Amino acid sequence: SFSTIYPAENGTRAIKVFCAGEYEEFANESRVYNTIAAKGGSPYILQHHGFFTHMELNTSFTPQIFPCIIFDRAPTTLSKLLNYVNKKYNSGLPMPLVKLIGRQSLEALKFLHANGIVHTDYKPENILIDHSIEEIENGSPFNIILSDFGRATILPEIFKLRVGTPEY
Repeated sequence: SFSTIYPAENGTRAIKVFCAGEYEEFANESRVYNTIAAKGGSPYILQHHGFFTHMELNTSFTPQIFPCIIFDRAPTTLSKLLNYVNKKYNSGLPMPLVKLIGRQSLEALKFLHANGIVHTDYKPENILIDHSIEEIENGSPFNIILSDFGRATILPEIFKLRVGTPEY
């Protein structure tokens, strides 16, 4: 893992803190998010709210720089929702929810591809949901939000970066 996500103090934001030395991943993700913002964004793609660096001294008093990105915080992920439904109901998602998630996912990918961006790490863990599992279970409408552009690439650079999650 190149980074860790932490909730921000106010609860509405999250901060992605990259490991010290992971400047290539940070630079790539920052560039992709800036490109998305410059193209007008999409309601189904995570928006960033800024970048900063954090410095700490390690045990030998050598400074370590940790690049950071600020995002909106989402209550859950598709992966957690799928696990919850499987555990509680011993089934998959109801077909209307599958269709909704599929349609919104395709809209997000359509926006990216129309703007020359390839996500390369599309999986349930990187699909955020803007409502809690409890709210969804109670019938609240929700939207998906595609996240984690650390390994995304802007065409024609697809063969220059490591792409995807190695386990997939």
